[in-house]
Amino acid sequence: MIELKKISILDDNMKECIALEVLPEQNNFVASNAISLAQAYDENKAYAETGKGNIAVPYAVYENGIMVGFVMYGYFPPKDDEDSYCYVSYEPTNIVSKSVFALYGFEEDGRVIDGEVVAKYKL
Repeated sequence: MIELKKISILDDNMKECIALEVLPEQNNFVASNAISLAQAYDENKAYAETGKGNIAVPYAVYENGIMVGFVMYGYFPPKDDEDSYCYVSYEPTNIVSKSVFALYGFEEDGRVIDGEVVAKYKL
């Protein structure tokens, strides 16, 4: 059974999450889990302090009780006059990610952030 559990830089299983690695041929597609967790911590702290920016939500992926992966999404809380949405980003050369996200309704919004294509899903 696959299960997602929220994870943060303060969790006991954080070291286990940081130790997870992607296949060598996937290294150019994602940041390390350590960098992603630190980014989530920084972004969430900044949002809590200023009310501006986005919120990052990292999860550890478990299969039958064993941590096997990591995933993180982010969202900008809506302003009073906006619909909510979540977004993903991926390397332009990562055709598998692009296809999977498109299959589930994510649409590229024309932005490129830190070299990654941004796609959004309206909630």
